[in-house]
Amino acid sequence: MSKYIDLLREHQESDGKKKPEKKKSDKAGKPADATQNPYRNQEENDNDLIESVAELIDEQHSLEEHPNIADAYEDDELIASEDGKAEPQQPSFSKPNNELGFDTSDWLQHVEQTLVSMFSSVQNNQPINIPVLEEHLTTLFDQVQSSSALLDDLEFSVQKHNRDNINAYNHADLVAQSLARMVYTIKTGLQLQKTLPELLPTVTTAMLHHIGFATIPSEGRVGLSPFSDTAKEQVKQATQFAIEYLENHHISHEQLSITLAQSGEQYDGKGAQGLEGRDIAWVARLTMAVSSFEALTSIYASDRMLPRDAIRYIVKNHKRAFDSQMIKAIIDGVSLYPVAIFIQLNTGEIGQVINVHPQSPLRPIVYISMDKHGHPINERNIDLQKQPNIMIQKCMFEPTLNGEEEAIDA
Repeated sequence: MSKYIDLLREHQESDGKKKPEKKKSDKAGKPADATQNPYRNQEENDNDLIESVAELIDEQHSLEEHPNIADAYEDDELIASEDGKAEPQQPSFSKPNNELGFDTSDWLQHVEQTLVSMFSSVQNNQPINIPVLEEHLTTLFDQVQSSSALLDDLEFSVQKHNRDNINAYNHADLVAQSLARMVYTIKTGLQLQKTLPELLPTVTTAMLHHIGFATIPSEGRVGLSPFSDTAKEQVKQATQFAIEYLENHHISHEQLSITLAQSGEQYDGKGAQGLEGRDIAWVARLTMAVSSFEALTSIYASDRMLPRDAIRYIVKNHKRAFDSQMIKAIIDGVSLYPVAIFIQLNTGEIGQVINVHPQSPLRPIVYISMDKHGHPINERNIDLQKQPNIMIQKCMFEPTLNGEEEAIDA
């Protein structure tokens, strides 16, 4: 995976050397499309990069595990094993430090209540009030503008919230997926050089474009794969209901309406209406890419994938359906090792990702709390960007620490 780090760094440095060009009209007298992707001149490079990422992930699966380097360290605090005397501890979420004093957990509770109310209203064919949700997002954006690190804190809170409330109430699955898409859309949109005010209607769209799913019984929603024939038909029906619902209740939201109308399109033109490439609206291209990534990694997915494997699956099987620059932005913004995922280092120690470096997404800051047996050790943070000899050996969702399944090689 270190090869990918070098590749990504080289790609980012080359991007930094290029001065941004002013958008030109496609035809004389025709203004440039304001919704076009800021990375449009990088498309071929991004395709090459994403192909390389998929190849390197495949290569990593076939490699032997990184050699255990624990013996190279003599610092007892670094490798502070309990020698098997302590009982394996239960994995827990350890929230990143939030110096702004903004309580993301409290904010999430308010957003959760708003979303539950909205999905219930849709289910009962009653109108929803989208500006209420956008007011919550504006409050968050005001805080994020003071510190982008708050996004990692928010992502951590979302993952904990979703885990703690799995199937706890009606529409809990839709709320969890909506919150995850919210975080992924913000992080991906920032990578695409959008400002937070510009992203407000886009994030709202990402959170609500599955409102039609409220009409599907919960047992039918859970485990819904985004690519099966059955799922496609259910999505089609739910989307059509959402389009008619907005029209019938005179609910105006341009980006949401456009995305719903174009949700069946593919970047290669093989979608429902045959729209191709940038004929598909920017917001729809972004939302479709983020939604597919979220669906594959969702806590409610019947065959949940690790983020790294979800990217690989999309690139290997559905790459032509998506704008490659959106996929690249997901890799850069969300990372193959996103906040809150459990990882094991080649020291043998186990911890959670708590911060992702935007310029080095595969060298995150990790909160270490367990040895390789799951026994508690001296807690500390390790910044992998500053520790070149320490590598991520395995990544896993929480259940792997309880022995329910084997951890997957990074």
